[in-house]
Amino acid sequence: MPGARPLIIPGGQRCGSTWLARFLDSHPEINLARPYRPEPKVFLDPNAGAADWWRRCSPQDTGDDGSATWVAEKSTSYLERPEVIGRIWTELSDVEVVAVIRDPVERAISNWRFSTFNGLEDRPAEVALDPEHTPNGDAVTNDDGNSPGNVQPRRYLQRGRYSELLLPWSDRFGDRLHVVVLEELLHRETARTTLLRELGVAPTAAHPPGSVNASTDRVPVSQGVRDRLAEYYRPHRRPLEELLNRALPWGDPVPRD
Repeated sequence: MPGARPLIIPGGQRCGSTWLARFLDSHPEINLARPYRPEPKVFLDPNAGAADWWRRCSPQDTGDDGSATWVAEKSTSYLERPEVIGRIWTELSDVEVVAVIRDPVERAISNWRFSTFNGLEDRPAEVALDPEHTPNGDAVTNDDGNSPGNVQPRRYLQRGRYSELLLPWSDRFGDRLHVVVLEELLHRETARTTLLRELGVAPTAAHPPGSVNASTDRVPVSQGVRDRLAEYYRPHRRPLEELLNRALPWGDPVPRD
């Protein structure tokens, strides 16, 4: 696609990356890789190169006239797979990266609900989301990493330690890394237009979608679980704010839905 540049959305999981991808895809200058599912995950293959990426991520059925500014890939597992960073940097020299984060407490709960609904989790939230039962938020018993794309479905706590996940991306990509906050994208038009301006496209051409890939399991989660999660993430907030050089919008402790 002459003139188009590569754009990658690496996650994070259950942070609204699908919503973000659909929002960007609604812009006439941004073409998202098809099909939406399964995700391309091109650079999980250590042998993948730029030709593989362009072949698999350039939409074939959009009727594009060659005027696209960006060709985009959304592969959520990238954010927690630091080995892909060097591959992306080497193969896509003019790439830009947009990562999305959300309130880590709500993200952990959404992850647990998603895993429960899909038969990947049978523990109640009081156990699955308790830091004492999942030391350091890492994989736990019966999570062998053999889920599709080698994405471990029960790393509920680790995925909310955003500063640890984002730091290697920031170190490599610098100003080419754009980190957006889901709560702001959903409720503030200025957040959406700012992102589009950073990508150099008209800020009025994209339209936010409705609910996308939302958890359908609405099992209540107690305030006690939420309070323990908030306490767990408390020491991780300042490093994230320092990395992003901004304050974050979610409360402390996080209120009920």
